[in-house]
Amino acid sequence: MVGAYLALSKGAVKRFAQALSHESSAVKALSASILGHSLDGYLDEEPKRDLVVAELKEPQAVAAILRLIRSGNVPSSIAGLNLLSKLFYGEDGTESFNQSDDDPPPATPLKDQIATESFIAEVVGLLQSKNKDLSTTALRLLSQICWGYPKGKRLTKLAFEAITPTADAYFFSILDEDWGGGRRGGRQRRFVQAAAATGGGLVRVEYLLRHPPDKLEEVKALVEGYRALLCGDDVDRSMGRRNPYLPGLVARMLKEGGVEELVVVRWVIQLVHDDEKPEAFSSWKDVGSKEVVESLAAYLDIRPEKFDRPERGDMPWEEYQKLHQVYEDKVKAEKARVDE
Repeated sequence: MVGAYLALSKGAVKRFAQALSHESSAVKALSASILGHSLDGYLDEEPKRDLVVAELKEPQAVAAILRLIRSGNVPSSIAGLNLLSKLFYGEDGTESFNQSDDDPPPATPLKDQIATESFIAEVVGLLQSKNKDLSTTALRLLSQICWGYPKGKRLTKLAFEAITPTADAYFFSILDEDWGGGRRGGRQRRFVQAAAATGGGLVRVEYLLRHPPDKLEEVKALVEGYRALLCGDDVDRSMGRRNPYLPGLVARMLKEGGVEELVVVRWVIQLVHDDEKPEAFSSWKDVGSKEVVESLAAYLDIRPEKFDRPERGDMPWEEYQKLHQVYEDKVKAEKARVDE
């Protein structure tokens, strides 16, 4: 509601748009955040974003937003990326709700104006940032660009083709980051994942799987990245089941890792599993090893308890038999508990 009142206040949006060019980085970032919230403004169940868009689509405002993104100042760049993501939000193009196959998709004038080949290449480059907030926000913008905008998805694929041949595991793992947006956000993210997968990502990750890193942290990132690419639209997920190197890395994560690695493995197996083809996992013998089972048992607190076998010594035979039977009963009961 506050955002709606800001949109309705005469000259307010214009002043905040002008503040995007302020000399202070803090003022620019704050102005971008306020404008972003104003795009979400509702009053009497009616959105007021059109009033804000009308001001922000002006050439001076667009140029100021792009300068924020390119500023090199992380908070400013994040603020600019977020603002542009919200500005693109209403341009659903081919993914518009209730879109008829017989009708042309709605126009996407802002994406046509801003999402150029060079700009998309810049945003894809930001995925390489060591600052996770910045790379995740760049993923958010790419998700909006690709959503319902085939040209944007094509240009994003081209941008990935320039980076993926030398990209490391961490680059691909960022594609699995949840930037928000609920189910819609997850659906949008899959457009970017598909662009990365077909833009050389699968080729590069499969090479890295054949030459896995030594550090467990990097193994986790590699498996996360592979899962992200397999999530992409129209990507054949069965290749994950057939990959001969993935089971060994998954087994290592379960044996040496903790809860974080366990969660990643769960999502990977859930993604590539097929109830109609359970035999497809017959090659995943590493995951069913004794070491892996014991590691999983530890999470459930069902690690088999060990009992000392009684020694007879000078004990009378009948007394020893009774003690041995107690021992056997304990072992049998423990095995039944674990098997459950």
